[in-house]
Amino acid sequence: MRKYILIISLIVVSNAFSQDSMKTKIDNVTKVQNEIGANTTLLLKQIFNLSNNSFPTLPYDLTYKLIKNKSALRVGFGVTVNNSSVTTTTSTSTTSNSTVPPPGPDAAVPTFNKSSNYYYRIGWERRYMIGKKMCASWGVDFAGQYGTSHSQSSQTFDNLPNGYSYTKSTDDLKLMSYGGGPEVGIQIFINKYLSVYTELPVYFQLTQQQEVTDSYQNQLTQTFPTNVYTSSDSKQTQTTTGTKFSVILPVTLYLAVKF
Repeated sequence: MRKYILIISLIVVSNAFSQDSMKTKIDNVTKVQNEIGANTTLLLKQIFNLSNNSFPTLPYDLTYKLIKNKSALRVGFGVTVNNSSVTTTTSTSTTSNSTVPPPGPDAAVPTFNKSSNYYYRIGWERRYMIGKKMCASWGVDFAGQYGTSHSQSSQTFDNLPNGYSYTKSTDDLKLMSYGGGPEVGIQIFINKYLSVYTELPVYFQLTQQQEVTDSYQNQLTQTFPTNVYTSSDSKQTQTTTGTKFSVILPVTLYLAVKF
């Protein structure tokens, strides 16, 4: 009888240890969570008619966090695109009495300005729960920016048959910055899946900017007894390097979904 009791006890204890081990593994798996955040600052300003202020906001439209236990891998990405254009139609007429009229100015080119900026960051944070509805965090980020802009314009002064002048200008700009620094944040949980959070990053970055300008001009001047035609094309490249230190106050609000 004692042998049967001992065997049953060993089976019960072994089963209990097996369940505890399985439970521990399941708990470790469930502690890995994903979180996606969206920048809602501009939306809230429009909904609640909040006044615009001069404080800069974080440029990241979407964020992602891979949370495990008390740490998280954090990623952010943002894009801004601006395009504007002006269409100009120019007609040229001549009243010269000569058999061969003087040449007219070049056709007007479309006037436009295109720019795009890409912002990114990747980092790590340490998380501390404050009660059940609040979480404080600190971490460090690597952050950067890459931007381009291209603009073009033309101007025509038509005084034919006495003369004319034509100017076309283009400007190409490339901007790059990279660096990083520490950040602190606070997160408030609405429910199990929804939360809002804001951050205060302190970044030190290296910057580099390259600008290429091209100015083309031709003109016709009527002089007796011949017309004088001149043209020129000037191209310049300028590269600027520097540093940037920024502290962004916690005025950017993110709505996050955890799954």
